[in-house]
Amino acid sequence: MAGYYDNPVSTQDAFCGEWLRTGDLGFMREGRLCVTGRAKDIIFISGRNFYAHDLENVAQKVEGGQSHRIAICGWRGPEAESDKLLLFLAAPKPAAAAAIFLKLKKQLQEVLGLTVDIAVPVKSGGFPKTSSGKLQRYKLVERFEQGTFDEDIEKFPSLLKAEEEGSPGRKIPPRTFTEKLLHKFWCEELLLSPEEVGIRDTFAELSSKSIHAVSILAGLENYNIFLDSQIIKNHQSIAEIAGYIDKHPARVRCAEGGKRKKVFGG
Repeated sequence: MAGYYDNPVSTQDAFCGEWLRTGDLGFMREGRLCVTGRAKDIIFISGRNFYAHDLENVAQKVEGGQSHRIAICGWRGPEAESDKLLLFLAAPKPAAAAAIFLKLKKQLQEVLGLTVDIAVPVKSGGFPKTSSGKLQRYKLVERFEQGTFDEDIEKFPSLLKAEEEGSPGRKIPPRTFTEKLLHKFWCEELLLSPEEVGIRDTFAELSSKSIHAVSILAGLENYNIFLDSQIIKNHQSIAEIAGYIDKHPARVRCAEGGKRKKVFGG
């Protein structure tokens, strides 16, 4: 093989002596070469290596996942030591991708402990392929770097938020530390499972017993957080109370010198 036509630089990079660097990875087992993947498809996150196709297989195990074309890629910004996780999802319009993206994101988080950093909606038919039909992930990353998807990426967070909060009856789980703290008390005092309590549920919806509000205020004191009872009257849901605490820390009395109890393990 002589090399690339009229491209000596690429030829030099592609060859090691008479051997062609294909970019394939593998190992020898009992005298046989086992190919495991492509070097350019490895994603490096927090000291761990992941194959893109393995992540895609895990993500698509959610209900409805197999019916959507996805691609997971790593992208490393200037001077970064770890890759950002990009999830490309094919959809005719960004709004149509929001619901399935949330399922895929949750699946990766729960199974592998990975967080999707950037969601990238891609118009149907927008996934680049080789002549043999193989997905070209590196071209998706190139287009991402060129800003091809910027407009849809900017719109997507608001669509995700609307999807999370807009469905009637959906229990929205806690996201911030304060929401998780309050959610823990709600469940304990109301004797409900975490799945039965959403951060936008109110006391009136969950229970008619005012003693629960008093009990939660008392419970918060165990964590050196002291709230006036009026706050509970004016802020009925977990999200509202957590928002008040986070936005008005100066109005929340905290015990001086006391140590906060550990709320969660780890």
